Amino acid sequence: MNRKDAEQAFALIAANYVKRWMEGHVYDPLIRTNVGKALEAQGPTTKYGIELALNLLAAYFDHSLSGDTVLKRLVKEIGIDAAPEISKRLVNNSHTESDRHIAETLLDLDPKEMVSLLTWLYETPSAERRDRVAFLTTLDNHELSRFAQLPPDMRRQLLDLLRLESPPTTTSTLSNPRVARATKRLREARQLLRDMKRKENG
Repeated sequence: MNRKDAEQAFALIAANYVKRWMEGHVYDPLIRTNVGKALEAQGPTTKYGIELALNLLAAYFDHSLSGDTVLKRLVKEIGIDAAPEISKRLVNNSHTESDRHIAETLLDLDPKEMVSLLTWLYETPSAERRDRVAFLTTLDNHELSRFAQLPPDMRRQLLDLLRLESPPTTTSTLSNPRVARATKRLREARQLLRDMKRKENG
C-alpha cells in the first residue's frame, strides 16, 4: 500500500469513528432541540421535502469535494453520511412514545381483540388513522379491551362524539376551549365504557 492509499484508508477509518460519535452527540441531540421537535411536528410532505433537500446536499458533497487529502476525504464522508442520519431520525421518529405505548398495550390484549382493533385501524383511511390511534392512547388496558369488543359502527359513533380539530400549537392547551370540550367528551366516552361494564356485571 502506497502513502496515498494509506492516507485514504486512514481518512475512511477516522470518518467511521467520527460518524459513530456524531450519532449520539450531534444527530440525536439535534432532533431533541426545539427546532428538531418543530420539524418532527410537520406533515409528511414537509418532512420528505426536507429529506430531499438533505439528499441533494449529500450529492453536492459527493460530487464537489475531491477527497484527495485526508481532511477533504474526512469531511466528504461525514457530509455524505449526515443526510441519511438526519432524515432517518426526522422521518422514523414520527413514531412517538404514544405509538409505542399503544403497540405494547395492543399486544397485551386478547388475540381476538387485538386482531379486531388492528384490522379496524388498517382499514381506516390514513387521514383518520392518526386520530383513532390518538384516542386509543387515552384508554387504559381494560377500557381498550371494552372498546375492542364494540362493533365498528359503535366505535365510529363514539369517535364522532369526540371528534375535534387539533388546537393551534401557539395557543395554551389549558386555556383553549376546544381542548376543554374534548376533555369533557373524552370523560363521557370513558364513562360510557364503564357503564357498559357495570351492566354486564350486573
